Amino acid sequence: MKTIFNGAATALLSVMLIAGISTVQAQSPEPVQTKYMKKVSKALEKAGYAFEVDGDGDLKIEVVIGQGRTQLAWIMLGESVFGTIAVRDVYSIAWMTQPDSLGIKEPNAEGLLLMNETTKIGAWSILEKDGIRAYLYTIKALADIDLDILLEYVEAVAIVGDFMEKEFEGTGLLPNVDVY
Repeated sequence: MKTIFNGAATALLSVMLIAGISTVQAQSPEPVQTKYMKKVSKALEKAGYAFEVDGDGDLKIEVVIGQGRTQLAWIMLGESVFGTIAVRDVYSIAWMTQPDSLGIKEPNAEGLLLMNETTKIGAWSILEKDGIRAYLYTIKALADIDLDILLEYVEAVAIVGDFMEKEFEGTGLLPNVDVY
């Protein structure tokens, strides 16, 4: 079993608790997530992106693709941690379906897996939420990544997401994923 406190630290903490001394500062520091959102928001503004905080507290970014097309991309503000590595998702939705809906085709999952073999960064994944299945192109970015590289990731997921959205327009898949 791994010990978190050594004996002296445990004794000091016990004395502080018994004496009623608070270990919490009077004013808590700003949460890391809020600081990160401010840094990323500033970088997005500087780069000219339109964005907002979505209902989940993540950054929802509109990327202008060209030829009258835009694509939404998201930067999740929450981190996933594995050992000492912290990552956050940067993704774009290529299309959405309601599983088992009549008349709406599902993309070929095997085809997506084969496409993952040819991508340099990122991969296709599926997210189900509130009865909707979304097909996402996702890059797992290091949580402390350089902001210029993070913005390149936003562009990359938007371009790939838009490309696949165009591939499936008119094939029975839901084409308007920019409302998600």
